[in-house]
Amino acid sequence: MEVQIANTDEKILKCWKVIYELRPHLIEAEFLEKTKLQETEGAIMIFIEEEGRAVSAGVFRVNHFYHRGKNIYIDDLTTLPDYRSKGYGKKILDWIRQYALDNGVANIHLDSGVHRAAAHKLYFNYGFKIIGYHFAMDL
Repeated sequence: MEVQIANTDEKILKCWKVIYELRPHLIEAEFLEKTKLQETEGAIMIFIEEEGRAVSAGVFRVNHFYHRGKNIYIDDLTTLPDYRSKGYGKKILDWIRQYALDNGVANIHLDSGVHRAAAHKLYFNYGFKIIGYHFAMDL
């Protein structure tokens, strides 16, 4: 259960089905291009591979804000349904946490849909707390 950085086209494309599980609005033909665009904005995609295919993946970025200093924001974190509750999500979080510690990051943040109860259980068990509401407005 080794975490890898998706730093080649082949590795990025390997993560397609995992990310699509969380983001079904994405179009496969645009996935590589959109992922590379996110990379130019500081995003890092990581994944765990089993038997030649990605089964769990995360996307995060380092930010700096007045109110929380240097932080990591996890954009995406998901595992294929058949591989859930087997420690993959925790392993991804462990890797991100270590990255944060190694890079002087003060805290880690993420948003999670209210319907994702199993994910929330993982986050609470890992030590995350609900600290506020997330507001959004489509334009």
